Amino acid sequence: GDMGIGRDGNPTAHHQRDQAESVLLAMLRGSGPRGLSGILPRRWLGKDKAEAQGIRLIRPMLDVSAECCREFLKQHTIAWREDHTNADVSLTRNRLRHAVLPVMRQNAGDVDAQLASLAEVQRSVAAHLAKLARKVGYAQPRWPRAQLRSLDTCVLCEWARTLAIKHGASADSIGQAALLSLARYVRSSGTDPHTFYLGIVTLRVTSHHADIVPTPPPWD
Repeated sequence: GDMGIGRDGNPTAHHQRDQAESVLLAMLRGSGPRGLSGILPRRWLGKDKAEAQGIRLIRPMLDVSAECCREFLKQHTIAWREDHTNADVSLTRNRLRHAVLPVMRQNAGDVDAQLASLAEVQRSVAAHLAKLARKVGYAQPRWPRAQLRSLDTCVLCEWARTLAIKHGASADSIGQAALLSLARYVRSSGTDPHTFYLGIVTLRVTSHHADIVPTPPPWD
């Protein structure tokens, strides 16, 4: 069976403020729905169940404020541990935590809850886009451009992103700007061959097809 505490998995202590920081970071990176989904309520500790060896993480406190968490611990005299790197403002996340989000809370109310709600909506959007993108398929090395052109831009971006990940690209290496550039060209009337780089994956689009281009070995 799956490893973990109880049937659901291994719980972590990520709370609503962590979620708000993650969503804001994704905004700054120009992320799409997947990035704006923030910290997922549950995920395998790896790309899939097999790689994770059945270990699944769950985050049951993403809707609980940091203040509520600390108050609960104080009331029950439970000690907690603060990561010493949380104070390191050389890290972007910490600069958002200590300088940006406090100003946003002063001017826009319960920003943490609002950003957490945005993440929840974007998770639903991402799941719907993934369902539509799967219909295009990922196994073959070539796709008719006309088929790709028929997709909405957001579905095409999701398809290209997942395609690149399935061919070895890391999610962090695939920028939303590159995905949009690809989608815009595929849907355009342009006929000149164009090459797009999605992390380590290369996709070449011609007037009639889109092809995965084999990545040369690093010593070439």
